[in-house]
Amino acid sequence: SNEAVLQILRNCRSAMRDKKAKLLIMEPNLGGSTHQLFNPHMLSLHMLVLMGKASRVRSEDEHKTLLKEAGFMITGMVPTATLTIIEAEPV
Repeated sequence: SNEAVLQILRNCRSAMRDKKAKLLIMEPNLGGSTHQLFNPHMLSLHMLVLMGKASRVRSEDEHKTLLKEAGFMITGMVPTATLTIIEAEPV
């Protein structure tokens, strides 16, 4: 749930005492992957099996909203073949 994610992010934020600290989030790429394992529907199934019914893939806007509410701002996004790495810093 978003509340659980917010609690985790807030805990990370409170532990980050250094202003130069960075939070990295690895999120599956949702667009363009043709590999069966990285298909959005298959990813949702994998996440459900591995992490339980509360897990889900979030959009960039959802990440921005959650991170902002937890005291972070996104400073970079690095797409790879299968994942996007979201970089955030405390504000």
